[in-house]
Amino acid sequence: MKNVMIQFRTVGVSPHLNSFCRGLGARVKDFRLVVTSARYSAMREKIGWSAKADYSVAIDSDELRAQALETDILIDMLRETQIFEARAKKKKKTFYISERWFKPYVLFNRFGFALKVSGILRLLVPKYLKMARRFVRLMDESSFYVLPIGVHAVCDIVRMYKILKGEWKYFFFKPVVVVDKHLGGGVKGFPRVHLWAYFVESSVSSRPMRNLSSDSTLKILWVGRMLDWKRVDVLIMAFRQLKRAAALLLVGEGPERRRLERLSGPLKAIGVSGCQWVRNKIVFHDYVKSSVVRSLMREASVYVMPSNEEEGWGAVVSEALREGCPVVSTFEAGSAITLLSPDVLFNSGDVKALVQILEVANTISSPDGNCEWSGDKAAQFLLSL
Repeated sequence: MKNVMIQFRTVGVSPHLNSFCRGLGARVKDFRLVVTSARYSAMREKIGWSAKADYSVAIDSDELRAQALETDILIDMLRETQIFEARAKKKKKTFYISERWFKPYVLFNRFGFALKVSGILRLLVPKYLKMARRFVRLMDESSFYVLPIGVHAVCDIVRMYKILKGEWKYFFFKPVVVVDKHLGGGVKGFPRVHLWAYFVESSVSSRPMRNLSSDSTLKILWVGRMLDWKRVDVLIMAFRQLKRAAALLLVGEGPERRRLERLSGPLKAIGVSGCQWVRNKIVFHDYVKSSVVRSLMREASVYVMPSNEEEGWGAVVSEALREGCPVVSTFEAGSAITLLSPDVLFNSGDVKALVQILEVANTISSPDGNCEWSGDKAAQFLLSL
């Protein structure tokens, strides 16, 4: 398809999009990633995110927005409904990569009290409802495709479509959605909705999936921003209840860190230098480069993702799988329910269930290397449409 022009519009250059963009750039004549910003937060710079890429990148402009109307294929993560509608009139193919529309959000957070409400309530906001109606009309256009990132995002799209088509009962209940859990998998009743993901870089190691021996130290890893919805407290409480020999390494910073250190109590390891596991102790470490995280994943016995439904996709699960590291996660993480088997999943906040999984399972299996969900295969699939 060397004579095709593709524009991909998103917020910034992300390592979770790099391999997908390279795959497109290798297959078409003119591929360009258009970003609204080339700057990152201090945290992301600290872990190695960069605006540099080995494919064409440009900062958004009036000229590029005009080009977005005419390019052969438009891939967009910005919900630019006006551009989508103009392209639909010309029958030009548009692919909207969608994160969750109805993630729960914090309505009130003061004096140590947080009130979280269902994301479906956004449809009660007139401006949001107007945008959602326009989007649902687009879904009936033969040239408009939706690529939701994970099963939860698929369910949000289907739920919104049904509600705005008059099935108002789904404002209160989630519909049953049948999804083929493969890259580009179809959604029953929605021929132009395909399961999507964030795509991580391949591993530099060919280390196979490990077995967890019951008589060795279980090396548990968690990495990320220490926020309340990451539910690291659940992991710490589960660790404190384990009867088998184990070590917990928590890598990251954030507003929850001090509380988590207090929660660890005497199990917190003092004076440990570097990222390492200490038997029957909890080690806290500041942010490290992404390459170091991938190395830690190759050393770990298991990676645990305890986040609640605010997590969205959770690319760290894909990264761990790429390194052959078994993963245990909540059902609420989009990547986990999409990629993992139910026997390694637990409900967010359920300490007992997490303990049971870590305590009794001598072998935790996950998709071997997660090779199917690669950016290059995603590029190939999209062009096949």
